[in-house]
Amino acid sequence: MVFTRGECMEKQILEQWIQKLKRKEEEAFDVIYEEYKNLIYYCIYQITKDAMLSEDILQEAFLHMMHNIQHYQENTNFKAWFVRLAKNLTLNQLRSQKETIPLTEEILYKESDTNHETFELIRHLESFLTKEEVEIVVLKIIYQFTHQEIANTLDKPLGTVLWMYQKAVKKMKQNY
Repeated sequence: MVFTRGECMEKQILEQWIQKLKRKEEEAFDVIYEEYKNLIYYCIYQITKDAMLSEDILQEAFLHMMHNIQHYQENTNFKAWFVRLAKNLTLNQLRSQKETIPLTEEILYKESDTNHETFELIRHLESFLTKEEVEIVVLKIIYQFTHQEIANTLDKPLGTVLWMYQKAVKKMKQNY
C-alpha cells in the first residue's frame, strides 16, 4: 500500500503499521519507507544542500528510526517525531564531520528515489521565496503538515509560521 503525494495515510492505519514495525515486521518497514522517504529526504537536504550526503543520511535516518521506534509514543504525531529525529541526526552528522556544506550544489536526481516535479517546484520557489518560506510552503502543501506540525518541526511559534506562510502565498500569487 503506497500513498501518493496528494493523499496521506490515515492516522489509525499509520498507528497499526507502527505497531507492526515495533514487532519488526519487514512489510511494515517497507510501507513506512515508501510513505516517508521523500519527506525525510527533503528535510535532510534542506540542511545539507548535498544530494549524496542526504541520500546517506536518509538511510541512516531510517535505521535510526527503527532503532528508536520503541520510544515513539503511540497516538502522537509520528511524522513530526520522525522529521525531528532525521533533522537531529543530520545536524549531529554535520557537526561530527565539521565540514562546510556548499550552498550552491545542484540536486542530483535519481529516477527511483526522488520526485522530479517536486524538486523542480522547489527550485522555482527558491527563486522568489526565502529559504524559510520555501520550507514552510513545501511542508504545508506537498507534505500536508498542519501549521502546528510545521511550528513544532521548525521550532518556531505558530503565529510566525502562519505569518510566513501567508507572506509566501502572496508572493506565489504575484509570481503565478
